Amino acid sequence: MDGYMIGFIVMMVMILAARMINEKAMKKLSTEEKGLLIDGFASNRNWSLGLIILLIAGYFAVIRFELVNVFVGLVVYVTLLIVFLAVQIIASHRKLEELGLPSAYITSFKISSLLRVIGFVLFFLLSFLLDWR
Repeated sequence: MDGYMIGFIVMMVMILAARMINEKAMKKLSTEEKGLLIDGFASNRNWSLGLIILLIAGYFAVIRFELVNVFVGLVVYVTLLIVFLAVQIIASHRKLEELGLPSAYITSFKISSLLRVIGFVLFFLLSFLLDWR
């Protein structure tokens, strides 16, 4: 199995574990808290999806038109994605506290976010380490 496949499997396992933690925490919220959560993040979904699409399109444009070395483009792309994830997690954490959601839910959010980031980073590390020799 190549590095991409191993990294992809690890990333998917981490995302699945994060999702399970998040779902379990959501079940413990009251109906009112769930409503606060949905309303509080409604506008966030649109701009974050747009930014992700822009980052992916930019990466493919850089690679397709050979604007920079492929490795440099990938490093810049991964760095931008990590920065995006960090900013999104910090903003989401602040929003959860602002909404006054239970600390147990916020802790679950932190754990699931950490798992997703670890999975993402491991995907790229394993891909680089095992396939870029």
